[in-house]
Amino acid sequence: MAVVDLGNNSTFASQQTIAITALTNAVPVIGTLVVAFVEDFNGVTTGIQVTDTKSNTYLPAVVNYTLGVGHVCCSMFYSFINTPLTTGDSIIYHAATGFAANGMAINACSATGYSSFDAATANSATGTSATFSVTAAHAAAFPNEIFFGFVISNNVPTITGAGTWNTAPPNGTPFSNEAAYQISSGTPTCSGTLTSQQWVVLIASFAPTGAQAPIVGTKLIFQ
Repeated sequence: MAVVDLGNNSTFASQQTIAITALTNAVPVIGTLVVAFVEDFNGVTTGIQVTDTKSNTYLPAVVNYTLGVGHVCCSMFYSFINTPLTTGDSIIYHAATGFAANGMAINACSATGYSSFDAATANSATGTSATFSVTAAHAAAFPNEIFFGFVISNNVPTITGAGTWNTAPPNGTPFSNEAAYQISSGTPTCSGTLTSQQWVVLIASFAPTGAQAPIVGTKLIFQ
């Protein structure tokens, strides 16, 4: 159940798309989970999408935005790939149709050993405080789910941490964002501190391949 860095890219230029144009690592196995963490300063989520050069389908796990200064839009997309990716392939984020985002970024990673999205845990929050926090909307449905947390803030804040999470997935520059993960059977919280104030934070999880939910309250009666 290894998490592998696929790379990152970011820009302050006004443009409609941004891509990781040459993946840091290949994704050779069909069914591998690929997670893309994307953001822009449109504050518009209608029509946003993630694609790749092998036509794998990416679905939104959780999306949120804040319309304060900077109009920060923050999204997490995922795919269980049908076609392997090589280091020559690209993963592309497309901003809302008709908008040229003044600043956007994409980070991505892959994880083996997972096969389904647990929609019940997905949650998000926005705020203007010097700390950020979001708790999964529901406990993991299966043991050892992988939870991803993702936070972005404007005005070049310093994000000092995301709780006890592993911050191995890539973090984009010059944006201040952080992607992190942990393996949990509970209801994790993704949190940390900022020097800036406007932020969006997301959390979502994926269940292991072949996972079975624990049996609770079963009673056997013998006659």
